[in-house]
Amino acid sequence: MVLLANNAFFDGAGKEEEPVLTVAGYFAGDKVCEAIEKDWLAATGGKVFHLADFGTEYCELGSAKWTEQERVDFLKKLGGIINRQGVYIISVSLEVSQYAAFLKVAQYKEIFGPAYSALAQLCTHTTERTLYTENRLMEKVAYTFEKGERQHEVSKAISDYEQRNPKVAEYRMLSFLPKKTTLLQPADLISGTVRHVLLSAHSALGCLDNGRFFTRLDNFDRHYSKNGVTAAVIPPYNGRLLRYVVNKPVFANLDLITVHLEERRPEVVHKHMKQFRNQGKRKRSA
Repeated sequence: MVLLANNAFFDGAGKEEEPVLTVAGYFAGDKVCEAIEKDWLAATGGKVFHLADFGTEYCELGSAKWTEQERVDFLKKLGGIINRQGVYIISVSLEVSQYAAFLKVAQYKEIFGPAYSALAQLCTHTTERTLYTENRLMEKVAYTFEKGERQHEVSKAISDYEQRNPKVAEYRMLSFLPKKTTLLQPADLISGTVRHVLLSAHSALGCLDNGRFFTRLDNFDRHYSKNGVTAAVIPPYNGRLLRYVVNKPVFANLDLITVHLEERRPEVVHKHMKQFRNQGKRKRSA
């Protein structure tokens, strides 16, 4: 695994047939990532942590035999390892039904693709925007996502960003690694923690949309776990929109931008449409 000056790790939580889908993780400098890896390995004993398995017989850590307080203390300890100085914790979530409703009326639904790819692209956008505001856009960044079936979607999203920003592209690297990768495991903890909050909020409220383009995650702080785990993993709002639910107006606005782009540069939009149609044909013939 190659660490660059800056490194971003993201993982997904939830399924597209569920109410809420989240892609979340963090980015930090290479030295900070090295410290996280060292502390994480010490805490887990080198065993793979997976939040969905934690507390069950499938957990490699043996947490099924722990007391409830032992599990809480351990999750808080992991939260403290990742939630430290120099780490930017990012999460983007959406209501699956809202995104599906958008796709039904979108003029360019092939370009937007499944919900996961839209969220992955917004995670990278949030990272890039943060670097831009800090005048660090030309620093090297390595993006890492979990290796799996959504690999093509994420590759396409990152490629689209690089095509729109060619000066930045040479400073970016994209990798797909297995879940057992140590520095991906904190992303699993973050995404799963965010999803738990939003599932609780969705169950209570029926909707996460606040009528604006985005709903900040901390708006749902009453749904944070009472045992302090959520607060340990997710830092308080710091004035920057790094953790949020993206609402349907955002996608509608992006579709409108694509309409205007076709008016100015139709060859760009037609190229994207052709790529997605060809990809579909390759899948059917495989």
